[in-house]
Amino acid sequence: MHPRTKYEEEILKEMSILPEHLQQKLSKIVLFLKKEMVEDRLDELKATDDFLSVCGKWKDYRPVEDQVSDIIAHRKSTDRTENLF
Repeated sequence: MHPRTKYEEEILKEMSILPEHLQQKLSKIVLFLKKEMVEDRLDELKATDDFLSVCGKWKDYRPVEDQVSDIIAHRKSTDRTENLF
């Protein structure tokens, strides 16, 4: 296996001079960091994409002012939060 980048080459060089039991520990650390820093971020991005994929798009070609006015006009008054504050 040939290193693809200078960083990979540096890591392999440093790791190769360590005894096997330390290589094992270092490997565990690298795998942990990969999971925590890379895979979790990819999961977060995937979750966001999955959520947005089911939301649909807003299809209203009226001017923004008309849309906002319509939303305000259709709001319903409520006293559900009256006793919270």
